[in-house]
Amino acid sequence: MEEKLNEFYKGIAFQVTKMIPEEWDEVKIYGEVNPSAKTIFFYYLPAGVNEPIYSQTIPDKFSISAIDYLEAEDELSFLIEDLWDYTKGNYNEVWNNFTMSISKEGKLLVDFNYDLNEEDNPTKTRIIWAYQHFGLVPTSQYGKDLLDEYLGNNQTSID
Repeated sequence: MEEKLNEFYKGIAFQVTKMIPEEWDEVKIYGEVNPSAKTIFFYYLPAGVNEPIYSQTIPDKFSISAIDYLEAEDELSFLIEDLWDYTKGNYNEVWNNFTMSISKEGKLLVDFNYDLNEEDNPTKTRIIWAYQHFGLVPTSQYGKDLLDEYLGNNQTSID
């Protein structure tokens, strides 16, 4: 079963790296799948740069066809859903979300979370995840308010 999981991991990693139109140092992917919803996004660090790029900004930033990019996103979504289906059918406990980290050297780490995400707000999930993994603070007031709410519940503040 581990060999099959590695095939899924490699397929997801390959798909994401195909979607990045420049050299990069690190990629972190968030995937959440449950019977009612899916949330999938990634951030990457361009080579030699410490400012992460959000996956949804790639088409505009690099003048990539929105249709081509959506097709690539759909393929990534199918791969992640296939991983979820496989683990659901072969393991006692099914993950709710995962983070996959990929280094430019090819090192791949996967961290599964089995706790149900109580958030019904994918934007809040992304903001909190990006803060936890990259230290990103949103620029919009709405985003800052969401992050402050999260940090307030965890005894911290961004101010």
